[in-house]
Amino acid sequence: MSAVDAAIAQGFADSDHLFVTRRLGRRRAHRLDRRQDQPLPAAATQKPVIDWSSFVLTADGPPVFSRYWFGHYPWEDPQGFWARSPLSLVGNVQTPTLVVVGSEDYRTPVSEAEQYYTALQLRGVPTLW
Repeated sequence: MSAVDAAIAQGFADSDHLFVTRRLGRRRAHRLDRRQDQPLPAAATQKPVIDWSSFVLTADGPPVFSRYWFGHYPWEDPQGFWARSPLSLVGNVQTPTLVVVGSEDYRTPVSEAEQYYTALQLRGVPTLW
């Protein structure tokens, strides 16, 4: 955020037209949605992994994701998977969000984006698909 502040100060960015876009990660979701001093007016998440348990069981490489990324299967360490899942922080999200996903993306199944979109809709957060 300090780089954004510097870009605004130097006139390279307009503070009234800022938004964030990237693959959503738990750390990024936490930082953006708890930053009350400079909330961003909009966000776009692309190909999000929202719930690591559902991701490793529906994406194209379940043995690789569980074994090499986590060292466990979801049922062996449900809290570890949940602690890394952006869905665990959805209750903090207030930023209007565009959720982008491709129907032919087998690495990040559409169901991941659907979970995030639905959770935001249930919370009343302005969300587009």
